[in-house]
Amino acid sequence: MYSSILIGEHAASLSKLRAKPSLLLQLRYIREDYLKEKSAAVLFNDQLIPLANNYDKVGLSLDFSDSIFTKLEDKPLLIIGDPTEWFFQSSVEALISKNPEMIAAVLFIYPVGMSSLDSRKEIAALIHLLKVNSILTYFLRSPLDNFTDFADIVIDVNIPVDLNALDLLIPDLEYIVGRKLTQSSQ
Repeated sequence: MYSSILIGEHAASLSKLRAKPSLLLQLRYIREDYLKEKSAAVLFNDQLIPLANNYDKVGLSLDFSDSIFTKLEDKPLLIIGDPTEWFFQSSVEALISKNPEMIAAVLFIYPVGMSSLDSRKEIAALIHLLKVNSILTYFLRSPLDNFTDFADIVIDVNIPVDLNALDLLIPDLEYIVGRKLTQSSQ
C-alpha cells in the first residue's frame, strides 16, 4: 500500500476538484512576507514548518531532508506535482537522496503556462534521476479533466492498485520511465 502526496501549488489546486475528502497528503511552499516579518515555510497538511535555507533547489533539498520528510508515514509515496515547480523538483530530489525506496511512483501533472519551456533542462535532469533510480513515472495530460477519475481509481480506494498498470486505467496518462512490469498497448 502507498500514501499519495500532492506537492506544490499546481497540485494543491487539483485537490479542490475533489467532491469528497480524500486521503491526500499535501505539501506547499509559503512565501516569505517581508511586510509582516514572516519567514518562508512549508505547509504540510495543516502544520506550518519554518524553512532555514534559501528558496533554491539546494536550500529546499536541505530543508526537506532535515525536517519535512521525517513527518511522512512509513508507507511508500505516490508523488503528484508539476515538474516545472522548483518546490516539486527539490522535494523529489531530496526524497531520492534520502531513500529512493520511499517513492512508489511519481505522477507529473501537465505544467501550467509558459514556464515549462524555460524548465526543459531541469525537467530532463529530474527524469534522468528518476530513470537512474528506476522510479515509476507517469505524465498526466489534461489534469483538470482527468484528476477526479485518477483520484477515484488511485487515491480514494481501499484496495491497492497496481501502479505499473495505471496507464491502462486512466485516459491521457502516459508512462515515462521506471519499473514498468507490464506494457500498455498504444
